[in-house]
Amino acid sequence: YVIPDSPPGDVDPGLAERFENLAEKTRNGKSVNHHIRNAKSFRNPDIIEKLVEYFHVREAGTNYPPAVYDPAELTKEDNYERIEARRREWEERQSRKQGAPVSFSSGGTLAPPAAAAPPAEARPRKSKWGDRE
Repeated sequence: YVIPDSPPGDVDPGLAERFENLAEKTRNGKSVNHHIRNAKSFRNPDIIEKLVEYFHVREAGTNYPPAVYDPAELTKEDNYERIEARRREWEERQSRKQGAPVSFSSGGTLAPPAAAAPPAEARPRKSKWGDRE
């Protein structure tokens, strides 16, 4: 890439001052990215939609030339959500073919509730050697 020549005319003094202030803060360790990440005003989940609308950004934009990749040529069938839905449908069809038996597995047996069993004191104690006739 070639850096273009400076535009004709003088730099706006207000703009130059703002740039110098930002450069000075950067030299002192301040970071714009750090500020954006930690600023409460940027934690709005709708900020992306607002920024896209405000700056007129194409959400599916690209830096590739249209001959290489043009997102405007994509159809609704090429959308990620549609591709994912088709993949899930295919997996469901593959997991059980029509007419194939469905196998069930036992979840085990449950112990009877404690209220159904008589209290331990009411039951006679069994002994290996006792009550032989």
